[in-house]
Amino acid sequence: MVVNIDKIHTTELSLKRVGKNLGLDEASVIAWCKQKIENADSILRKGKNYYVYVDDVIITINAHNYTIITARREKIKKGCLDGVNIIRKIDDIPELKKELISVFDEKSHKDVSRYALLLAEHVLNMTQTPYDSAIQECFDINRKWQEGKAKFQEARNVAFKMHRLAREEKDSIKVKVFRVLGQVAATPHVKRHALIASDYAIKLTNLLYPKDLEAVKRERETQIALMRICNEQK
Repeated sequence: MVVNIDKIHTTELSLKRVGKNLGLDEASVIAWCKQKIENADSILRKGKNYYVYVDDVIITINAHNYTIITARREKIKKGCLDGVNIIRKIDDIPELKKELISVFDEKSHKDVSRYALLLAEHVLNMTQTPYDSAIQECFDINRKWQEGKAKFQEARNVAFKMHRLAREEKDSIKVKVFRVLGQVAATPHVKRHALIASDYAIKLTNLLYPKDLEAVKRERETQIALMRICNEQK
């Protein structure tokens, strides 16, 4: 999909529909959708269409001719497992994911931002990934936002940079690490990104320990423990 992004186009009817759904000027719809596709959380093919999941938006695109059919905001129900199941094809333990979401629902946005940093530290330690300037930006933008010194748009810019690094990276483990960090950086923008980061950490666990549900159990239990204590971090 991303390699064919220059082929993305739409019809006059779809321009009006997407503009109305998302509150966009019709002239900016295609450029806006292309940017979202480049920074997608997940792209899933179902039958004749691609479904692009990014932030709180779902973009539907014809898989044969790359026509944007529609785009709409995803309706999320608080505490709903399906509403946060953005990462597809994941070997998981649903009851532990539900528990994580339950604890998440009790936390403030700033608490969840702190959780995201704890998760990032955990993932870097798990993979022995050294800090560099790009990774440090993910930590810095969250801390600045927590202190009221950064706007969520700045966090999104850092997240875009991490997703770009993920697309350019060839090592599959580093790709997943960068995906986690991209969601961590985006958490000041939308609280739910921390849950997507958690799912990417499970995808990373699946990669490191194939078909090992005990490893998945340990990872989800670690996430739950970090989510419980995040309000205590200063």
